[in-house]
Parts: sequence; structure tokens; C-alpha cells
Amino acid sequence: MSRWIMVLALAVWPGLMEVEGGVVDHGGAARVVGQKESKGKKPESATVVRVAGNRLTLATGKAGKDEKTLEVSGPVAVTVDGAAVKLNALAPGMMVFIEKDDRGKLRAIRAEGPTITGTIRSAGRLQVTIGGRSRDIGYVPATDVRVTIDGKPASIRAVKPGTKVTMKLSADRKQVLVIRAGKDRSK
Repeated sequence: MSRWIMVLALAVWPGLMEVEGGVVDHGGAARVVGQKESKGKKPESATVVRVAGNRLTLATGKAGKDEKTLEVSGPVAVTVDGAAVKLNALAPGMMVFIEKDDRGKLRAIRAEGPTITGTIRSAGRLQVTIGGRSRDIGYVPATDVRVTIDGKPASIRAVKPGTKVTMKLSADRKQVLVIRAGKDRSK
């Protein structure tokens, strides 16, 4: 396949449209300067039901009653809490976001924990307890838990009982990754 390096300028009434030069093959197209590249469709959320080989079965729909199975092959990025992992690291019950390109081809699978809000009952390096709607719930802080109070970095011990917080949990819902208190807690 022969390639031609071209610099293009298109005259478009009522003026000129600048086009970035690039490598164009027969049937190829240059990208218009300033044109946004397609990022694909909005990620679809689902819950992992099971992983078997390269097949990922997910619960979808509003009540999670619908199931669908994806064949995962090729260069698909799989992450859990931002770290690259293999597909079999996804566990049943994990919340995932499925990203596809404009053609519907699978691009990425991201597993992330939920964000929860509540009032601190106690906070220390071994456990963070928040008051829920009906009961208190304890979580283990990650060794590198990020704590902010009014947008400023803080120690976990600086979070006092009675403080309203927003916490980001790990994908397995066993650890607290982020605690935000004060004015910035909704970010």
C-alpha cells in the first residue's frame, strides 16, 4: 500500500479551513485541526456475575435482572481501582463500566467501587465507621488512603466524629480509598 505525505488546504466558502498535514493512504482522510477525536459511547454500567476464560457475564438493566455475556478478546484494557489487571481479577458483585468505540467494539472494562456518604462515628488507621441510614458500618482504610478536609490534604485522625463525609470504596467494597470532608466532599 503506497502512502503519500500531504499537506492539505481546503477552500470552503466563505473562508479557508485549515487541515493538519499527515500520512494519508488511498482512501484515507486527514483530520481537521481542532476537530475532536471520537471518544466512543458513554460507558455502560453493569455488575459482574462471573468470569470464565475470556467470557464476562454481566447483570444489566435497572434491577440487574438482565444478563449478557461479552467475549473479551484483543487489546481490551481491564482495570480495578485504576490498576491494570487480567480479566479473571474481576469478581462477582463488582461494579464495572464497559467502554465501547463508535462501532460497538469493546475498548475497556473498568471496575470501581461505589462512592458513599455518611457521618463519621469514629476514624483511625485501622477502621473508619460511618453512620448509615439504619446502622453503623465499619470499613478498613487503605494503607494509602487519601484524606482531604475542605480540599486540603489531612490525616485520617483529623476526621472527627460527627463530620459528614464522602468516601470512595475499593471495587471489592472492603477498603476506603478516599475520604473527603468539608466543603469539597461532593467532588
